Parts: sequence; C-alpha cells; structure tokens
Amino acid sequence: MDITSKTAPSVCDVWEMENPAGYVANARGRPIATLVDLQAVKASGVTFVASLLERVIEEQAGGDPEKARAIRADISDFVGHDLSQLKPGSAQAQAVKEKLIARGAWSQ
Repeated sequence: MDITSKTAPSVCDVWEMENPAGYVANARGRPIATLVDLQAVKASGVTFVASLLERVIEEQAGGDPEKARAIRADISDFVGHDLSQLKPGSAQAQAVKEKLIARGAWSQ
C-alpha cells in the first residue's frame, strides 16, 4: 500500500509529524502490489549478514587471500556455514555476536 502523499511524501515527513503512528494507522493509500514474496524478504536478511561478515573478513585480511581464508575458517567454526539457521535475538545469536566482538570481527 502506497501511503505517500503531498502531506507526507517521505518517511522523514511522517516522523516529523505530531502523531506519526496515528497518521500511518489512518492513512488511505493505493494498492501497489497484490502479492509479496516473503521468502525474498527473509533471504535478504541472511544475504545481508553474509555480506557484512565477508566485508569484515576482507577488511581484516587487508587483501591477503590466505589470511582471508584463515579468518573465514575461524569464523565458520562458530558461526557455521548456514546463517539461515541462526535465529535473530536467540541465545545462540548473542553468543556468536560475543565471539565476533572478541575476535574484532564485529561491525555495526
């Protein structure tokens, strides 16, 4: 549902309102799609995490492929190879975060 209008053409405009939640709850919009593929939405979270970890690995390796392989293997030992099995907010996810922080491989 597209709820943009002359009143609130952007999210910033909504946030600056006196009652943004009320605006969104009562906004009349126009349909822009009839179907949402939730699998793609779920997959984007996993892809983002994988990309984030890969960027951190590359930053730490400084362009050295052998060092990158070693860091990747070290992280894979406790993260695993299938990030989709890691439930956000779980004790396991928190443990992985703590291990990444301890290794200097955490990035906001």
